[in-house]
Amino acid sequence: MDASLGRTDVSYGGSTEDEHGRRVPLDEFTAASTVLLAQGLGIDPVHARRLLRFLLTKECGLGPHRFAGAQVGWVLEETSAGRRYGLFVGR
Repeated sequence: MDASLGRTDVSYGGSTEDEHGRRVPLDEFTAASTVLLAQGLGIDPVHARRLLRFLLTKECGLGPHRFAGAQVGWVLEETSAGRRYGLFVGR
Protein backbone atom coordinates (compact mmCIF):
# COMPACT_ATOMS: atom_id res chain seq x y z
CA MET A 1 0.00 0.00 0.00
CA ASP A 2 1.19 3.51 -0.61
CA ALA A 3 2.92 5.57 2.05
CA SER A 4 -0.15 7.74 2.70
CA LEU A 5 -1.99 4.78 4.19
CA GLY A 6 0.33 4.89 7.18
CA ARG A 7 0.23 1.13 7.60
CA THR A 8 -0.54 1.40 11.34
CA ASP A 9 -3.83 -0.49 11.18
CA VAL A 10 -2.48 -3.31 9.02
CA SER A 11 0.72 -4.02 10.90
CA TYR A 12 0.93 -7.21 12.92
CA GLY A 13 -0.64 -6.83 16.34
CA GLY A 14 -2.93 -4.05 15.15
CA SER A 15 -6.52 -4.04 13.98
CA THR A 16 -8.54 -3.23 10.93
CA GLU A 17 -12.13 -2.21 10.24
CA ASP A 18 -14.73 -4.47 8.64
CA GLU A 19 -17.50 -3.40 6.28
CA HIS A 20 -19.81 -2.59 9.22
CA GLY A 21 -17.31 -0.25 10.87
CA ARG A 22 -16.37 -2.66 13.65
CA ARG A 23 -12.74 -2.93 14.72
CA VAL A 24 -11.48 -6.44 13.91
CA PRO A 25 -8.26 -7.92 15.29
CA LEU A 26 -5.72 -8.50 12.55
CA ASP A 27 -5.82 -12.23 13.24
CA GLU A 28 -9.38 -12.34 11.88
CA PHE A 29 -8.36 -10.11 8.99
CA THR A 30 -5.43 -12.39 8.22
CA ALA A 31 -7.60 -15.50 8.39
CA ALA A 32 -10.32 -14.05 6.15
CA SER A 33 -7.75 -12.73 3.66
CA THR A 34 -6.00 -16.10 3.55
CA VAL A 35 -9.29 -17.85 2.76
CA LEU A 36 -10.14 -15.25 0.09
CA LEU A 37 -6.75 -15.63 -1.59
CA ALA A 38 -6.69 -19.43 -1.33
CA GLN A 39 -10.17 -19.88 -2.77
CA GLY A 40 -9.99 -17.02 -5.25
CA LEU A 41 -6.67 -18.13 -6.70
CA GLY A 42 -6.98 -21.88 -6.16
CA ILE A 43 -3.79 -22.08 -4.09
CA ASP A 44 -3.09 -23.74 -0.76
CA PRO A 45 -3.35 -21.70 2.48
CA VAL A 46 0.41 -21.68 3.08
CA HIS A 47 1.02 -19.94 -0.24
CA ALA A 48 -1.97 -17.67 0.37
CA ARG A 49 -0.46 -16.51 3.71
CA ARG A 50 2.87 -15.83 1.98
CA LEU A 51 1.09 -13.85 -0.73
CA LEU A 52 -0.80 -11.86 1.92
CA ARG A 53 2.48 -11.05 3.66
CA PHE A 54 3.77 -9.72 0.34
CA LEU A 55 0.60 -7.72 -0.29
CA LEU A 56 0.95 -6.06 3.13
CA THR A 57 4.46 -4.78 2.43
CA LYS A 58 4.97 -1.12 1.63
CA GLU A 59 6.90 -2.00 -1.51
CA CYS A 60 3.96 -3.94 -2.95
CA GLY A 61 1.75 -0.91 -3.39
CA LEU A 62 -1.94 -1.10 -4.17
CA GLY A 63 -1.68 -3.32 -7.22
CA PRO A 64 -3.29 -4.87 -9.04
CA HIS A 65 -0.72 -7.63 -9.37
CA ARG A 66 -1.14 -10.74 -11.49
CA PHE A 67 -1.04 -14.08 -9.63
CA ALA A 68 -2.35 -17.47 -10.80
CA GLY A 69 -4.14 -15.87 -13.75
CA ALA A 70 -6.01 -13.31 -11.61
CA GLN A 71 -5.62 -9.67 -10.59
CA VAL A 72 -5.00 -9.17 -6.85
CA GLY A 73 -4.79 -5.84 -5.06
CA TRP A 74 -6.28 -3.33 -2.67
CA VAL A 75 -9.29 -1.03 -3.00
CA LEU A 76 -9.27 2.20 -0.98
CA GLU A 77 -12.32 4.27 -0.15
CA GLU A 78 -11.88 7.72 1.39
CA THR A 79 -14.88 9.19 3.21
CA SER A 80 -15.32 11.91 5.79
CA ALA A 81 -15.57 9.13 8.39
CA GLY A 82 -12.13 7.80 7.49
CA ARG A 83 -10.36 5.42 5.17
CA ARG A 84 -11.59 1.91 4.40
CA TYR A 85 -9.81 -0.67 2.33
CA GLY A 86 -10.46 -4.11 0.95
CA LEU A 87 -8.60 -6.90 -0.72
CA PHE A 88 -9.83 -8.04 -4.13
CA VAL A 89 -9.24 -10.99 -6.43
CA GLY A 90 -10.52 -10.52 -9.97
CA ARG A 91 -10.40 -12.92 -12.89
